[in-house]
Amino acid sequence: ALHLPQLPLESAHCQQQGEQPQALFETRGLQQTITASNDAAQQFGIRPGMSLSSALPLCTELATAEFDPLQQQQALHRLALWAQQFTPVVSLQPPDGLLLEIAASLNLFGGFESLHERVSDGLIQLGYSARLATAATPSAAWWLAQAGISTPLPDKDSIRQTLPRLPLNCLSLDEKKIDTLRGMGLKTLGDCLRLPRAGLSKRLGPELLLQLDRALGYLPEPREHFVVPDNFHSQVMLSDTVQQVQPLLFILQRLLHELCGFLLARGAGAQRLNIGFIKPHQPVETLTLHLLSPSRDAEHLFK
Repeated sequence: ALHLPQLPLESAHCQQQGEQPQALFETRGLQQTITASNDAAQQFGIRPGMSLSSALPLCTELATAEFDPLQQQQALHRLALWAQQFTPVVSLQPPDGLLLEIAASLNLFGGFESLHERVSDGLIQLGYSARLATAATPSAAWWLAQAGISTPLPDKDSIRQTLPRLPLNCLSLDEKKIDTLRGMGLKTLGDCLRLPRAGLSKRLGPELLLQLDRALGYLPEPREHFVVPDNFHSQVMLSDTVQQVQPLLFILQRLLHELCGFLLARGAGAQRLNIGFIKPHQPVETLTLHLLSPSRDAEHLFK
């Protein structure tokens, strides 16, 4: 499981964030609310859920932009394309995660540790911060990633020993149901498991028990696999115009790594690349790169 807690920011700005305090806000009616903030902004006390009017006085250097859920969704789809190089069985975990079935890939990549390192290093190259976790069931892996627990749980016995310690917010339930559980004095998944199943289902519906049974391996967990398109096309829209070369190079490097993941998954190479630069109120300027032989080496293409 790959959990990308900063995906809203990383997909919106598409450049190395450094020490610049940054935050995204969402407009609902007359209220503008912070939906994501980077580490530099959080040092000033700016956190999701805070109103934008309350956040701005805390940091005069805060860079803000409106949150675009479509942009985040497109980034997640590009990451799913990139992940195909490790396994053809990739599932989306919206809005900020991916699930990879890696059992059949371990021998190809030299074992679990080697594969884990390849995935982790690749995400860093793309400019994404991620939490990685591995378990014998998809939901268990996802819950571990959200909790920041990287210790692999390779079988159902280890899952059933560890999951009861996880907090309630790992569950895919709406906030109202989570508050109901907390109001009952529950704090962990183990607290839920100790309650009578019939009463829990009657109080909260069948979804909670279904999630727990699938994560613990008592029930199968069918998932819809990400379908790879026939052609690679990726676009990054910036929140503002770019005046320097360096941000463009960072974006191009990210796009090339995503492209090469797509090519690796298909056992293919590219011999011609079309790169379009979109300027305000002007035609798209296209740079076409011709190669003597097909390539899927991101560093080679970047140079």
